[in-house]
Order: sequence, then C-alpha cells, then structure tokens
Amino acid sequence: MFESIFYVLLLIILIVISLGLHRAGAQWLPLWIGAAVWLVYAGTLAHFGVFRDFSAPPKIPLLLVLPAFAFIFWFFKTGRHRPLLHAVPRWQPVAFQSFRIVVEFLILGIAMLGLGSKEPTMEGYNFDIISGVTAPLVVLLAFRWKVLPEKWVFWWNIMGLFWLANVVFIFISLGVAPQLWGYQQPPISPEFGEMPYLLIPGIYMPCAVFMHVFSLAQGRTASRGNSA
Repeated sequence: MFESIFYVLLLIILIVISLGLHRAGAQWLPLWIGAAVWLVYAGTLAHFGVFRDFSAPPKIPLLLVLPAFAFIFWFFKTGRHRPLLHAVPRWQPVAFQSFRIVVEFLILGIAMLGLGSKEPTMEGYNFDIISGVTAPLVVLLAFRWKVLPEKWVFWWNIMGLFWLANVVFIFISLGVAPQLWGYQQPPISPEFGEMPYLLIPGIYMPCAVFMHVFSLAQGRTASRGNSA
C-alpha cells in the first residue's frame, strides 16, 4: 500500500502537468514519452543494483539527479520554455509545489519503515515541507488577492530551491560521509536504491526544481514587461 502511493503521486503529477500543457496549447504527449523513457532508464539501473551502493562516488546524484538537472538546463538554455511563459498562468507553477507535502510524508514513511534515518525527514533537518504548505498561501496572497509584491514570489522560489538543496546535501552526506552525522555506516537501506523510492530523487525533486525555475522565469518576464 505504501509503495503504491509513490506511483499514484507520479500519475497525478503527469496528469496535472498534461492538463496545464493542454490548456496552454502545448503538446503533452512528449511529457509522457519522456517520463516513460526516464522510468525505463532508472528502473533498468535499479534492477541491476546500481543504486544500492551508497559509497563514493554517489550513484543516485551522478546517474539520476545530474542528468535530470542537465535536462532542465538544456530546456531553459535552448528557450523551450518561452512559448509557455505567457500561456501558463503564473499561479500554476507555484500551486504545483503543494505536492511536496505528500513527498515529505513519503520520506517520513521511509524512515518509519526502517529504510532510512530521521535526518532527511521533517522530524530531522528537512524543512522542505514549508514550500508545500506555503504554496497555496503564496497563490492566494500574491496572485489572487494581490497583497504580496512580486519580490515575495521571487524569494519564495529562492527559498524553495534552498530547502531542496538542503535535502540533497543531507541524503548525499548520509551516503558518502555518514560520520558527519555520527554514523559509522550509511544509515540508508540499500532498498532505497530501488523503485519506487527512486522516484523521490529521480522525478519528484527535479519536478520541484523545474517549477521553481519556471516560476522565476515567468517573474523575470513579467518584470521586463512592466518596465517596458
């Protein structure tokens, strides 16, 4: 039952993004094809046990996180995002971040199952749930009621990226340098290197980063328009 929640959340994310693309007049089929290819890639490496080894060099950051970030960089560097900047309402990328509430409870569930320690959970040093909880508030205050200035949205996105970087650091350091946290061995079960747990670093986290960057790009475009 617990594992099924990972896949249900993934399906909801794909459907929500697809609906947003459809309403913006963009193609949604490449999203599903890309997701399928990515899942096959991650699943194949997981099947052969590549991600079960948490020693240096860290396999999950190098083979999952880094390629995902490379795609995000390519997408924005080549201007693939520009047709969507005005077509997608500015509140949607912010509201999307509320999915991180579910992710944080999934991470907590992993620790409760004994597959990881409490450090990367909301009971430890993971404050990422702040982004998920405050996302609807930012939508209401900044876009619906317009009582918050634009700079608040900017800094909310920056802080969201900071919370994500904090979680990434915790996970990597627990794997390659557990001594920093008082452990002799990585307190992460090799099972975390399998599906569906790999969806956290492989899809959920990159999705959050992508939406933050997209929201920042929308804000920058809006500021230029106002200046003009």
